[in-house]
Amino acid sequence: MIRRVNSTWNNVVRSIYPEFATHPSLEPIQEGEETWRATFFRDKENAHVTIRDQREHTEAVPLHEAFNVLSIFQTYPATLNILVEAINTLYGRTPPWSLGDDDPRWKLLRSDTHAKILYSALSRHTLQPIPYTAHDLPSQIREHIAATPRATKVLVLGDWILNTLVTFNHCCPSAILNLLDSLRVLTAGSAPCKKEKQDWRYIQRTASLLSMNLRGMESEDLIKLGKQSLDAILNSVQTHLIAQGCRWMRKRAYAAWKEVQEPFTTTLYDIITDLLQIQYRHDTLHLTGMLQAIADSIEDSTQSDAITVQGLNILSCLNLGSQGSPLDGVILKVLQSKWNGNSLTPTIWKQGYLQRRALHVAGGDYGPDETARFILLTSEVMHAHCPHNSPSHVCHLTRLQRTARDSFLRTGSHWIRDFAIIDMSNLSRIGLLCTELLLRILTHMRDEPIFAGHCLHTLCLLSSTAETGGRIRDLRGLT
Repeated sequence: MIRRVNSTWNNVVRSIYPEFATHPSLEPIQEGEETWRATFFRDKENAHVTIRDQREHTEAVPLHEAFNVLSIFQTYPATLNILVEAINTLYGRTPPWSLGDDDPRWKLLRSDTHAKILYSALSRHTLQPIPYTAHDLPSQIREHIAATPRATKVLVLGDWILNTLVTFNHCCPSAILNLLDSLRVLTAGSAPCKKEKQDWRYIQRTASLLSMNLRGMESEDLIKLGKQSLDAILNSVQTHLIAQGCRWMRKRAYAAWKEVQEPFTTTLYDIITDLLQIQYRHDTLHLTGMLQAIADSIEDSTQSDAITVQGLNILSCLNLGSQGSPLDGVILKVLQSKWNGNSLTPTIWKQGYLQRRALHVAGGDYGPDETARFILLTSEVMHAHCPHNSPSHVCHLTRLQRTARDSFLRTGSHWIRDFAIIDMSNLSRIGLLCTELLLRILTHMRDEPIFAGHCLHTLCLLSSTAETGGRIRDLRGLT
């Protein structure tokens, strides 16, 4: 294949893309040399032959074949049909990501170079009406909305490029903006409430690539990207961090979204965490719109426990301190919603306690109303799981049920002890709601020293008030 500098092919591409109407055999020969049109068609046919040979090859690790396919992307202004064949072939020649950078094939393939070539091909065909011309995002969006034949081929090419990029680890910060702009083009054919399964596949893979790139970046890399790229990242995350999609999505679109909701939301939470580790400035990552999107997502009752836990973990990373934000009271809302819906699990209950405690240590004080509601919720949860006086009831519990019950009670005792220590004014409410409860729990779980110690500590604090101390003595819990 004749290698040409891209600029030498510019006029050729403008004239013949995507293909000529005339056959190269009809072109005259000048001074014993082929015309540029005949040369182009000859190289085009050679590219087809090269791709077919690579695809039919049976070698286990055909590295030289991968290099040949990459050369087509890098140095040849191929048509969309050729590139679709090439990327299809390359996908089968790419080492699995699970092998990591320790696999010697990564050193031979030079994964960052590999990625830059593919990102360049994605940008040329999704963001430019003709390769090697200026980006024209509005015209490309209009073309995909109109669903032209070229737009259909670009969708196929974009799908295969994204498929290939997610198979190997790489970091190309300079490609992030083009990646996000390409996503806008590839998904422009459907409105947000009508996005199909294929649209969500594009979005999920783009989010995975964004997370992969951020994972390998330093704060200096984020600064080099500039405000435009950072705004594009934040806007993409905020737009796609969907909560309660069933309220506004069409039935078919909602079904497609539910298929990718868990891995997709997990990836978005990873992106937020990576951004916070790279750059935690409040003027860029703590905007009201972003915080509201995070709050709505965490409060989404359709999320699984694993996603809810990951969302709660983000709260302590945000380092909001005592300043007000849309995230105020999110933990209480999540726990109360789960409890009211009979879906509160020991994992969520414990994670809610740990994250709220971390926020309190970081300066997020409890408000009077929040404290009262937490104490009431904790007493309800502990009363529901407190051992009954009847031994037969305990015997009928399975081992898993007893483990869950004990976990609820341990976390509840931590809540009650913390509220008793934080503010003495809480003792009256705690004594009214939890005194008898703590004594009963202490009787049934005295074999656990730490747990019993927490209960005794709280009871001692409660006994410091005349009203609660008399109540404890009446119940013969303490002598």
